[in-house]
Amino acid sequence: MDNASVMVGIARLVEQRTENPHDQFKSGS
Repeated sequence: MDNASVMVGIARLVEQRTENPHDQFKSGS
């Protein structure tokens, strides 16, 4: 169960991180 929680947390972070940079890059540039 711990591994599943960690995997879900990482997957969520990765998805948010991928969407965050796109927004920041568009706003920054």
